[in-house]
Amino acid sequence: MIRIARLLRSLTRNRVIAVAADAEAHDADHLSEEVQRRSFVAGLARYLARLLRLPARVAVVGPSMMPTLLDGDRCLVRRTRRVGRGDLVVFTDPEYPSRLIVKRVVGLAPNGIEVAGDNLDASRDSRSFGAVPSRSVLGIAWYRYAPAERTGRIS
Repeated sequence: MIRIARLLRSLTRNRVIAVAADAEAHDADHLSEEVQRRSFVAGLARYLARLLRLPARVAVVGPSMMPTLLDGDRCLVRRTRRVGRGDLVVFTDPEYPSRLIVKRVVGLAPNGIEVAGDNLDASRDSRSFGAVPSRSVLGIAWYRYAPAERTGRIS
C-alpha cells in the first residue's frame, strides 16, 4: 500500500516541460502528445487515489483543536465514513463547502454526528451548525506528519 501511495504521489506532482522557441512543428506535436499523456496519467492517479481510499493530507488552521492539534500541524486522513465517539473527523464545513474542518466526535445522532473542538472557547462546531451529515465526512485524522517534533499517531 505504501508503494502505491508513493507511486501515485510521484505521478501527481506538477511537471514543467520547457520548449525551445525555435523547435520544429514536429517536435512541438510530439511535446504536446507528451503533455497530454502526462496529464492523463496524473488525472488517473488522482482518480485511483480516491477509489482506493488512499490517505488525504490536511493542514490545521486555528486554535479550535488545541492542545491535540496546533495551528500549522499537518495530518493524514484515513478516508472512511464510519466514525465513533472520540474520533477526530475531517468533514466539509456546512457553511463554507469549499473548506474542510477537523473536530472530535462527541455524539452519534440519527441525522448525523455531533462534533466539538477540544478548545471549546475558540471552536465553531455542532453548537453553531448542528449535526454533521455522514455524507460530509471525508475521514478520520490519525497521524501528524509535520512539524517534525510533533510527528506521530493522533489520539
